[in-house]
Amino acid sequence: MSEAPIIPRKNFIDLIEEFKLDDFTTLQFKCLRFTSGNISLIELFHIVLTVRLFKAKRIMEFGTFNGRTTLNMALNADGAELFTVDLPRTKKLRTKYELYDKGMRGDLDETGYVGVKGKLWQGQPKEITKRINLIWEDTARLQFVKYPNIDFIFIDASHTYDNCKNDSYNAHKMISEHGIIFWHDYAGGWTGVTQALNEYYIDQGKPEKMYWFDGTSIVGRFF
Repeated sequence: MSEAPIIPRKNFIDLIEEFKLDDFTTLQFKCLRFTSGNISLIELFHIVLTVRLFKAKRIMEFGTFNGRTTLNMALNADGAELFTVDLPRTKKLRTKYELYDKGMRGDLDETGYVGVKGKLWQGQPKEITKRINLIWEDTARLQFVKYPNIDFIFIDASHTYDNCKNDSYNAHKMISEHGIIFWHDYAGGWTGVTQALNEYYIDQGKPEKMYWFDGTSIVGRFF
C-alpha cells in the first residue's frame, strides 16, 4: 500500500456544522509547553474540542508519553473515565511487534518516549486524577475486550505498520455504537502509520465519515 495520503481532507469547523453541534463552549488547558513527543497545540485543540462537544464519557488513549493529552482530555470531558496505555520501561521489555519499521529514518527514534514515569496529571486535583487509569502494557498485548463501550479512542502508540494496524482493529473491539477514533501522525513522516491507515481506509470500504483534518496529522473516524 502506498505511503502517499489518500484519506480525504476536512476542515474541523465544517465538521461541527455537519454534526450540527453547539459550538458555544468553554475549554480548559494545562501544561501547554511542548516537549518532543507531544502532539502540536492545534492537534490538542482538535482532540479536546471533540471530547467536549461529543460529550465522551469513556475515553481510551493508546500511548501516554508524559500525559499532556490525557490531562487535557480529563479537564474537558466532564466526569469521563479515562484509560491510557503506556509501555513500561524495563530491561526485558518484549513487545509483540518490533518498535521500528525497516528503513525508518534515524531521527524517528521512539526509545526516548517509552516508559516515561512522570505524568503531568500528577499533583493535579483529585477530581481529575481519580478518573485517569494508567495501564502499563504493550497495546498489542492488552485484552481490549475488557474495556467495552468506549466513546473516544486516541491512537498514538508505536508508529510501526504492524502496531498501528493492530491498534486500529483492536479499537473496534471497544468502540461504542456512535464512538469516535482518532489517529495521530498520518502523513507526518511515520510511513508505517500512513500505510496502515491507507489500508484500513480501503479495507473498511472508504468510510464516509473518516477524515484527515486540515493543518494536522490527525485522522478521525466517526461511527
